Amino acid sequence: MVDKSIEQTNFNRYFVAFKETLDKNDLNKFKSLNNCYDWVKWTKYASLGGQFPNDKTLGKDRSESIYFKENGNQEFLKGNKNEALELYNASLLLYPIDGDEKEHSIIRANRSAVLYELNEYDLALNDIEKALNIGYPTELQYKILDRKAKCLLALKQHQKAIEAFRETITALDNAKLSLERRQKWQKDVQIMLAVMTKNNAKDEKMSSKKIISKIRGKHNTTYTSAISSVDVKYNEQAGRYAVASADIPCGEILLCEKAYCAVLLNENAKTHCFQCFKRVIAGEPCPTCSYVRFCSDKCKTVALNSHHKYECAVLETLWSSGISVTCLMSLRIISQSNVDFFLNIRKELKETDGKWNEKEYNSTNFMTIYQLVRHEKRRSLIDLLQRSYMALFLLSCLQQTGYFSSIDAELLIGGLIMRFLQILQFNAHEISELEIKGNNLKDWKSIFLGGGLYPTLALFNHSCEPAIVRYFHGTNIVARAVKRIKAGDMIAENYGPIFTIKPRKERQIQLSQQYWFECACVACINNWPMLDYMDPEILRFLCDNVNCNNVLIVGSDNMDIQINCRVCGKQTNIMKGLKALQDSESLFRLGESLMQTGEIEKALAKFLELYELLADNLVPPFRDYYLCQQRIRSCFLALGNTSSPIERLLKRKTY
Repeated sequence: MVDKSIEQTNFNRYFVAFKETLDKNDLNKFKSLNNCYDWVKWTKYASLGGQFPNDKTLGKDRSESIYFKENGNQEFLKGNKNEALELYNASLLLYPIDGDEKEHSIIRANRSAVLYELNEYDLALNDIEKALNIGYPTELQYKILDRKAKCLLALKQHQKAIEAFRETITALDNAKLSLERRQKWQKDVQIMLAVMTKNNAKDEKMSSKKIISKIRGKHNTTYTSAISSVDVKYNEQAGRYAVASADIPCGEILLCEKAYCAVLLNENAKTHCFQCFKRVIAGEPCPTCSYVRFCSDKCKTVALNSHHKYECAVLETLWSSGISVTCLMSLRIISQSNVDFFLNIRKELKETDGKWNEKEYNSTNFMTIYQLVRHEKRRSLIDLLQRSYMALFLLSCLQQTGYFSSIDAELLIGGLIMRFLQILQFNAHEISELEIKGNNLKDWKSIFLGGGLYPTLALFNHSCEPAIVRYFHGTNIVARAVKRIKAGDMIAENYGPIFTIKPRKERQIQLSQQYWFECACVACINNWPMLDYMDPEILRFLCDNVNCNNVLIVGSDNMDIQINCRVCGKQTNIMKGLKALQDSESLFRLGESLMQTGEIEKALAKFLELYELLADNLVPPFRDYYLCQQRIRSCFLALGNTSSPIERLLKRKTY
């Protein structure tokens, strides 16, 4: 994951000021230490506890909330439904939990009205129920009960709608309406009830409409998030890396993994759930701060019972410091568990340092992420000093939240934070969402939502010509084969630079600077051309001799059927391959057409069929092969996180 360095943040000035207080003896003393706990302990005393930013987190504001509500009312009356919704969202985000419940219920009811108009019936029902539960005025309840009935009717929940209409008639007794208006409303509802009762329609089964990618084959008994044909090897040069223990076809799902921790970027906090990263239309606000929202009460409860319980009070300090998402993830790994959890495993941390469990690699186990590579011995003194000072800052944030029970615990946590500041540099992944322009599904870009730690995927090494593509369901990651992978081959992912769009020199510089290795993938060793420089008039056939791996370069103007191999001297008949390739253009066009109509699964099937045809007959690199791969990748991404209104364009299977 591409991440900003400390030098690129507002926090850097605090570190520079601290560093200027140190002399050569101080640095030598720091250099003589050899573990994270001692480095953080030394830094704490050398900096006199550290001089850090301390910005007050924005709480609730009733007057501002009412202001947004009234503006929302005006926009709604003008017919500006989306603008009204955003204003009601802002109003709820700012309304104090200990404020007047009547006013709170009115904001909820008003938002339910615009949600109903936007056909967001489930969300409207949620607001209606909350408004009723917190004291919506009795004399107005007939309005939202009528709206409730219409929402249920739209969802084809007929029996529940009948009950809500009956409640509406009862509630009209308390309505402050003229006799004429009350009687008209009652008559309209009674007509609706009579029609529905006569039709005796049954409720339809409610669907959660989740898009799910699942492992189809056998699960791996050791690496429990992966399929059985994934194995992990080790050598001194490559470290741990994933290999195929059996042939894996293009399109196969290799891995489905939950994030051990995931942190949403602050710029997405008003549009996405702070817990699961789902795009939020009408969120549930944090009861304390005015920064974050959740897609549901479930996500809100999970966050408030773990990380947000502590981070809420210091969010402004964390965000205004400008620190990177990996720094925030280092804190989140700690804040999502209570301090006693870490105190109870202190002995185990010492005993297992440098070892990893070969029997079961469990993505949810803290010891699994604790052992991920961090290259501590290769780090410069300044690098370690920076991370030690950053750990001290994050520790100081935790100290303000009531997280700790003792000073002893603070030193343990400070050391762990510094360790994860190193680990996450090499093991964090960017969590993304697909966004398109207009209605063209080919014209898309990937939006950076936040960072996640996926312990199994972290074992996959890089190639500039990767074997897999990643996409996301919320914060869960899916890795899927974008080409055939033979048994014994390394299963490579991509850390950012891909050979089809970036030249080798730039790729090597980027990988060396961020990940500290020189890439030796097939695209780098052979200096494969970028996609724009691949000659579309050239075909690359493999020599028919099973003992010869030579590639036969054939131009489009070639008239020969038998091609002589310059390496082994034998001839290869290319007629079969040429005939097979005749269908390639029509398959590509059909796949493109299906993509344009949003039929992603059907489009994917055509592109996978095309891939098999190309892979059976030609040898990469060649242009059509990678154009096909790009379309397969686009289909994969469209099966994951997508932004509205893309979700309305796509026709995807739901479960």
